[in-house]
Amino acid sequence: MMSSFVYLENNLFSQSEMSMNFTVSDKSRGIVELIKDGLTVMVNNYNKYVYIQLVLSYYGYHKANEQINSFLEGFYEVIPQAIVNILQLEDLENLLSGISKIDINDWKNNTNYTGENADANHPTIIAFWKVIESLSDLQLRKILQFCTGCRSVPIEGFKTLK
Repeated sequence: MMSSFVYLENNLFSQSEMSMNFTVSDKSRGIVELIKDGLTVMVNNYNKYVYIQLVLSYYGYHKANEQINSFLEGFYEVIPQAIVNILQLEDLENLLSGISKIDINDWKNNTNYTGENADANHPTIIAFWKVIESLSDLQLRKILQFCTGCRSVPIEGFKTLK
């Protein structure tokens, strides 16, 4: 589509060569007039720039806007709009993605040890936590993902992570 617009913009045409009006064909809505009486207004060398702008606006904004509205409709079924409206961006991000900052003490306090030496005071477990405490946030998320399959902690903390 873009190459057609570039060609249209950079060349002069006779009226019979253009044979376009101010409409677009939309699968869901049929013929859509881009301006009032768009079916009867023909594109010419003088108004072709307006036509190009209107077509790009229709597909770039109006069609995308339909999809965004459909997404929001489904999103608000999961988290009602009244709740979304009172949340700060960080709260919404934590609700959707979990907490990005990993609290190592919370992780330690909610870790269940199993096996022969299943004790928080065992030298191997102490060494493990020393290594964990020395890691960057990115490294912690990678370890967490390896151990649990999750890259972030649920909003309620490690106690809810199974």
